[in-house]
Amino acid sequence: MGSTLSGLNLDKTNLTLQHILDAIQLFKTVQEFSLQEIRQVPGARFYLGKVLELFVETEIKSLTLSGNNIILDLTFDFKKFPPKLETLVTEGDDLIISFIDALRISPENSLKKLDFKRAPNKQKVFISHQNKTHSNIKRVNSESNGLSNLEVLDISYSFSKYGSEDLLEGMTNLRVLGLSGTEGRNSLTYFEASLLRHLNLMYLDLAFNRLPGLSVEMWKELKRFRFNNPKFRVQLSYNDFQFICTYVQSLHFMVTNTQLYTYAYDMMFRKEDNKYLNYTEMVAQLPILTKNCLIKENFGYVLTLFFTHLLCLLVLAVFFHYRWKLRYLYFIGQRRLHIGGRLVNYNPQVDVFITYDEGEPRIRQIVRNVILPFLREKNISYILGEVDFPGGDMVSHISGAITGTRKTLVLLSEDLFLDHYREYEMNLAIMREFNVRGQVIVPVFVERVDLNTYPPEVETYLRNQLYRCLVYRNNQTFWTLLLHAIGNDT
Repeated sequence: MGSTLSGLNLDKTNLTLQHILDAIQLFKTVQEFSLQEIRQVPGARFYLGKVLELFVETEIKSLTLSGNNIILDLTFDFKKFPPKLETLVTEGDDLIISFIDALRISPENSLKKLDFKRAPNKQKVFISHQNKTHSNIKRVNSESNGLSNLEVLDISYSFSKYGSEDLLEGMTNLRVLGLSGTEGRNSLTYFEASLLRHLNLMYLDLAFNRLPGLSVEMWKELKRFRFNNPKFRVQLSYNDFQFICTYVQSLHFMVTNTQLYTYAYDMMFRKEDNKYLNYTEMVAQLPILTKNCLIKENFGYVLTLFFTHLLCLLVLAVFFHYRWKLRYLYFIGQRRLHIGGRLVNYNPQVDVFITYDEGEPRIRQIVRNVILPFLREKNISYILGEVDFPGGDMVSHISGAITGTRKTLVLLSEDLFLDHYREYEMNLAIMREFNVRGQVIVPVFVERVDLNTYPPEVETYLRNQLYRCLVYRNNQTFWTLLLHAIGNDT
């Protein structure tokens, strides 16, 4: 007679694993088996993996193990699983999950409903190897996607807040997913939309968690569910939704997609001052929050732009201040040779580089008709820009002339530095003096000059070097002093 039973109820009986095994042997064709609130032998524990192994050769389709001292331990993966079992329920006060981060189930199964929900008011912990852990299921899967037939999965109060992205991998037929929590017990603080990417749910329970809001991607996934199934709903009550700028876009999605969720009156929204708004108050104040957030965002953009421009100006100011030195150092580097692995400084081959106001006819006549013939007579080699520079990159030619000669003869006149190339030549020559720690510039005034009209760097230099400045006079004293200045390398 036992073999024709459709269900067997052993609730509130005194049983051990051996008693259950004996009952199974008698009633192998029983399709529904209930073991609720069993009064076990003191010290006895039911390891769920071991219990399920007892039913491998049975016809069981539904197994309820609620309200027992049931232990899920990684020692017992569900590799031997009842092949016809469609519903497995372990909901109850005493479900103990030890070191469980993945429920691995044999691919040879017919599961449609898997319920590992724990009673929200209990916090039982199984102690093993001196460690304590609450339930924290991170992954529910099997080899070869063996849970493709599963329709209902409820791991409320047992789901880890750190669930992996492949938590629900392979459950293409899943329609109901329970992930509700309770305060202080595995409550979700965030939920990634990628967890739902391959599903097609009808109902999702995220109530009693600590979600501050849903991402835009999450709302898009929920809308996709609704598009595929007009009856789809998500339960979002009793979360820690925040009424702040970070989630303003999420709040707009919520307000404009009320068909997606149920029980809006159970939702509360926490403001920055920790005061709470109900759903109606949130909807009314959302435009104000949006406006304030836009003001803050635009102010932030303007502030960032201002400081970026300020930083750029500071960098440009520093570069401008040291522009001559940087140019000089660059071309000094260009003038160094590497011979046999030793660094050898360039040895100037020309005596003097001459710079003057090439646009002033009187000064040009002095250079061509007086100074150059004197230098040739004394066998002093020279470089004259308007004659010796071949054209093209003037900066390179000037830098080469300054660093390739021993002295720089500067004929100072009122408008000399109106040409920025002359200013560059003077500043580069000043940097050259700093580098060689000797007198490179031979300054000669060819007319009366107001130093205040000169660039600041040049003015400062000349005021400190007035003692060695020459004044052009076509007489023997001037030529003697000039020869001495050109020939003095110290």
